[in-house]
Amino acid sequence: DWLQSDECIRVAVKNVLDDLVRRRVDLGLKDAKAMFVTLSDIGPAKNKKGKVSDEGANYHARKIRKEFLTQLSLLPSHIRKQMGRVNAEICTSMLASGEPDNAAVEKLKRFALVEMDNDGNEPIDVLFVKNMGVVGLDVPQLKTMVNLCNNSADAPTTLQANLRIATNWEESN
Repeated sequence: DWLQSDECIRVAVKNVLDDLVRRRVDLGLKDAKAMFVTLSDIGPAKNKKGKVSDEGANYHARKIRKEFLTQLSLLPSHIRKQMGRVNAEICTSMLASGEPDNAAVEKLKRFALVEMDNDGNEPIDVLFVKNMGVVGLDVPQLKTMVNLCNNSADAPTTLQANLRIATNWEESN
């Protein structure tokens, strides 16, 4: 499938990272955030020995995050320094083991933060989500997003996902 291909992911990550650099470095919007909407995975699979592996769960999100972190590390050091903190987290309702991720709601809250909260939680700057991030997630600093989810059969959900970046942010005006 094209959306899972290395080329599609490489180009999508490059475009998101370029825009995030533009917003944070060129425009001075230090709290600008980005989001990747990923495919829903098949869940955990059993390996040849019959043990549960994490090959299926969050595979697409993990693949995109790995490419993002790789491309981020290849930026010149002065650009990385000017960008400031870039915490990139996968936030789905399933862990790689196939167990429910009870921390997902907390990760969504951290994505909405712009500075460390009273409990010492750092904000998340780049979020990799599946369906849980497409409806009702209003983060004004989110202005860069790519939808790599193949939900074209569900037009309202696709529209909702693509409008996550439409929340007004006073600093960007």
